[in-house]
Amino acid sequence: MLKQFYRKYSTIHRIVYSSSNNIWFNLATEEWLSNTIKPNEHILFLWQNDKCVIIGRNQNPWVEI
Repeated sequence: MLKQFYRKYSTIHRIVYSSSNNIWFNLATEEWLSNTIKPNEHILFLWQNDKCVIIGRNQNPWVEI
């Protein structure tokens, strides 16, 4: 009984590090992680892209700058 409770409510912590500087790979990995995360899971995703500007779907660049 205790094992079932522990599995159901325990939190899983994951650290994912990308050594790639490819913006497309890192954005795809971020989306994949956000789509496959479990309700009891926390993920820290660390990456560094080459020089770039990323504008989100709901962002207006004229308002943001």
